[in-house]
Amino acid sequence: MSRAEFSKEKEEAAQKIESGEWEVKKKTGKVTSPGWQKFGEVYDRSSNHYAGFVRCFQCGLLKVFQRGGSPKWLAKHTCAASPTKFVESSHKENFKEACVELAAGDLRPFATFSGPHFKKLIQVAINAGAECGKFDASEIISDATTISRCVSARADKARVYALSILRDEIDHGRVCASTDLWTDNYVKRHYITLNVHFINKNWELKSFVLFTKKFPAPEETAENILQCLQESMKELKVAPEMLKKMVFVTDGGSNLVKALSMGEIQRLYCAAHCLNIVLKNTFAIKLVDVNIFGDCAQGVVDLAHLCVLSAKHFNGALKKTLINKTFSKTDQSRHYHSSIPMLESLMKNFSLVSQLLVYFSRHINKFFS
Repeated sequence: MSRAEFSKEKEEAAQKIESGEWEVKKKTGKVTSPGWQKFGEVYDRSSNHYAGFVRCFQCGLLKVFQRGGSPKWLAKHTCAASPTKFVESSHKENFKEACVELAAGDLRPFATFSGPHFKKLIQVAINAGAECGKFDASEIISDATTISRCVSARADKARVYALSILRDEIDHGRVCASTDLWTDNYVKRHYITLNVHFINKNWELKSFVLFTKKFPAPEETAENILQCLQESMKELKVAPEMLKKMVFVTDGGSNLVKALSMGEIQRLYCAAHCLNIVLKNTFAIKLVDVNIFGDCAQGVVDLAHLCVLSAKHFNGALKKTLINKTFSKTDQSRHYHSSIPMLESLMKNFSLVSQLLVYFSRHINKFFS
C-alpha cells in the first residue's frame, strides 16, 4: 500500500468514527499492557468486526494496530495539548524534507529528530499555530545569544537548587564526588568537571553536575587542579573546606591523585577503572614481560609463536622442511584474538613445540639475524 493510499484509508476511518458508523471500545479479556488504559479498539458497529485501528480515548489519535502485535508503544504515547487531527501525507512529506535539509544544511546529527526535546519543540510550534493561525517562523524563533543566556540562567538556577540540598548532605559527610580532566582532539582545550552523588532519606540515588568548565591554567599540574577545585567551590558560594568532607572517586592519574592529597581530601580508586585495567592487562598478556633473555627476548616470543604454527604443518619432516626456511617476526594478535588462545594452543602442541625448540636452538642465530 502506498503512502497516499494509507493516508486515505486512515482519513476514511476517522470519518467513519465521527459519523458513528464505527465505534471505539475498551479492550476486554486479559489486558496486561498499560497502553490499553489509553487506547481502545475500533469496531464496525454493524458487523462488530475489528477494523484494524486503535484510538486514544483522550486526544483521539488514530493508529493502525494489527492484533498480535506488541502494544508497548501504546503505553509510551503522550497526548498533545489539544485533540489530534488527521495529518495529511503532504504535510508529513514536507516536514520530512525540512528535516533532511536541517540535517544536511546545518550538519546536525540524525539523533536530533528522535529526541523528546525536539518533539516538544515541534509541539510548541504546532500549538502556537493552532491558536494564532499561520505566521512567519522568525516571529517565534529566539536569537542564538538569547538562548545561550537562558541556558546559563537555567543552569545557575539548577545549581542553586542543588546546593540548597547538598550543603546539609556535605556537612554530614554523606556526599561522594567524582572529577576528571580531558582535552578535545582538535583545539586542544582542557576541561574539568565535578559531579556529586548521594543517597537521600528515601534511599534514592541523586546525582548533580556542579560544573563543567574550561581548565583555567595552561598546565594540568596537581597545584593547578587543587586551586581550580577550590576556586570553583568559591564561585558556587561553598567554602573550599567543604571539599574535605566529601569522598572523591577518581582514576589513577598522578596529577589528580597528588592534587587531592595536597588538599587533604579523601580519595578512593574508581572500581570501573580498576576493572578496566585488570581486563586490559589480562587479555593483552605477553609471553615475556621481563627481559630475562636479554636482547633476544622478543625473538623468543616470536619463536614460540612460530613453533605453534609450524608444528602443525611440518610434523614428521622437521629438518628437511625447516632447515633453510626463514620466518619474519610476527605478532600473535594477527592469528589470535588474544594471547590466551595462543597459550592454550602452545600447551596442546607442547610435545611438538619442544622438538622444534630443540632444533631451532641449534640454529637460533640464523632465525634472529
